[in-house]
Amino acid sequence: MLVKTQPEALTLIELLKARISKAITSQRERTEIILLLDNLAVYVKRILGITLTETDLNLSEHPHISGLVAIPHQRTHNSIVRRLRVVIRFNITSYDKLKRDLLLGLFPQYADPLKGREVTLLSLLYQQPRLSTPQLAKELEVSTPTVRKQMKELEEKVGLRFTNFVDSRRFKLRHFVVCFKTRGVEASYRLEQLLEEEMSTYIKTAVFDAAYQRGYASFQIPDQVRPLRLFRKQITKLEEVFLETIQIHDITANYMSINFDSFDFETGDWLIEGDVTTLGLITFAKENWEILPKPRGLPNTQTRSFDQLDFYLAIFLIMEGRVQEKNLIDRLVRVGIRRPRTTISTRKNKLLQEKTLLPYILFASPLLPVFLTFAIRCNPQITELLVVATAQMPYVFISTSEVGCLIGVNVSSQCLGSIIHLLSSLQREKGVQEVMQIQQYKNLGTRSMVRIGSKWNGSYWTWHEEEFLLPSLGLK
Repeated sequence: MLVKTQPEALTLIELLKARISKAITSQRERTEIILLLDNLAVYVKRILGITLTETDLNLSEHPHISGLVAIPHQRTHNSIVRRLRVVIRFNITSYDKLKRDLLLGLFPQYADPLKGREVTLLSLLYQQPRLSTPQLAKELEVSTPTVRKQMKELEEKVGLRFTNFVDSRRFKLRHFVVCFKTRGVEASYRLEQLLEEEMSTYIKTAVFDAAYQRGYASFQIPDQVRPLRLFRKQITKLEEVFLETIQIHDITANYMSINFDSFDFETGDWLIEGDVTTLGLITFAKENWEILPKPRGLPNTQTRSFDQLDFYLAIFLIMEGRVQEKNLIDRLVRVGIRRPRTTISTRKNKLLQEKTLLPYILFASPLLPVFLTFAIRCNPQITELLVVATAQMPYVFISTSEVGCLIGVNVSSQCLGSIIHLLSSLQREKGVQEVMQIQQYKNLGTRSMVRIGSKWNGSYWTWHEEEFLLPSLGLK
């Protein structure tokens, strides 16, 4: 497991439960509070990817906690920690006050709705994420301090942050996403261990669903003949031992879309046009292609020359899209790169101008608590139509490959059923071979590609045979 020690939130929940047991004399009220805290503990485990115990799985659900995964995971955990610290510091034991102070803003029924001006700012940042604070103020016709205050409020309210898509092939890397259904829970457990221990060099992330039988793993592999051949041998071995079905996507482009036109960020309602449900996504996209808004995207292109400075700049700008120049320089120094400030600034701007990087925003509205992934095997024409059709959904990420596409969508509880129906019904479309649904439940964490930067020698990626072995499965 990636989480080796108990997270602070779980420790604080245990402390608060002990305090409640002593302070509350009413059996009914004490039971309600303990149930609330136990459900909150399960929620914390889910967002951090901690395996649930049998007791957790059999726990009675609290009516105000859905237990669904929220993103970004660590930020949500930290928010819960801050709330628990306040509750303990001020010795809050009232059920109503605990419910309010712990859940406000985390769950839809306790969400502080986004105001019109906040949605306007988010919409502008989605369209033009590189605008500076003064430029945003000019566009919105408000003062720079006002925009700065609104940005700070959005950071606190929905975890607003900036990041970048990266063109992997620009750096001689291939981005693979392997989607799978395992042969059972035991196979999933063994696969999880193997991914973390024997395939850790090039893995980016891995996710399992609630049933612990479906999931996906993402890898960045050197775009060189031998490493690619060895990686495919690894995947073939995994399929032989653990997997019932598999989709291998060699990613060719990435897209994202936030629908500010037909999603109500105050109520959580997605205003689905009637002809979408009547026609289905494919026919809807064909008939409305010319007028539908297109998502923002970045294709994976051919390699250009680069050095370690370019690579590390790209990785650090993925981690924090608006990182301050001083912090960026400090991070480069920590990986052994010292260059003049002007050189760093010039290279950074070049990466953006050449579209090696594409800026975009992330946020985690409590009105969009459910994250679903659909892995779809289909022909290129269907993929092209789905990229545009699904961009009409509230908040979606799309990765395409030669065999189909991956659609990751954040949805509200109100529109969950409609979106699942629309995407699941694709199975009936001509040109679609398979639709696999994965509701994210357990995330093994995301590993930064900083760790492989030193492997670039100026001409190619250096690698070692043992990085592609699977000793526990006899692949030597």
